[in-house]
Amino acid sequence: MESNNHREIIVKTTCGRGSKVIEYVKYMELPKDVKADCVMGCTITNVERPKALKWKVPEKSRYYVPVKGSFNLHAWYGFNNGHDTAVATASVVYHENIPILERSGRPVGPVTASADIEDAPKIADVTLEGNKIKVVALIKIAATVVGDARLVVEVVE
Repeated sequence: MESNNHREIIVKTTCGRGSKVIEYVKYMELPKDVKADCVMGCTITNVERPKALKWKVPEKSRYYVPVKGSFNLHAWYGFNNGHDTAVATASVVYHENIPILERSGRPVGPVTASADIEDAPKIADVTLEGNKIKVVALIKIAATVVGDARLVVEVVE
């Protein structure tokens, strides 16, 4: 749609964004001969930046970006009536679909998607349940879709 006063151009732009807070519940089994008295702390380490998996422009609905990533949990606990301590560790590998809620039209060409952690992962809760430590972790992941968009601009001479 080109005329003397208007031109059609193709530009690379952000076509959509979205984020999701994901809750992970992980049970860390303790050695059979250990009866924990208390949990003294819990932390998250080795947070791998989420990777956006292959994405294509969807049909009319179901806009989301599949992502995968991982992190490690470490729970410090006391046992033997508080005389001894140890650390339980577990790895969490996640595969999630991040919904793209803020959209600006349909891209006209190939698209790429990226994902990142918006807020540092947090421990929401840690409890003892029998011979297991239950850890609830929260992580907020954001996704962005970038593609070509068609613009019509006025030419001023």
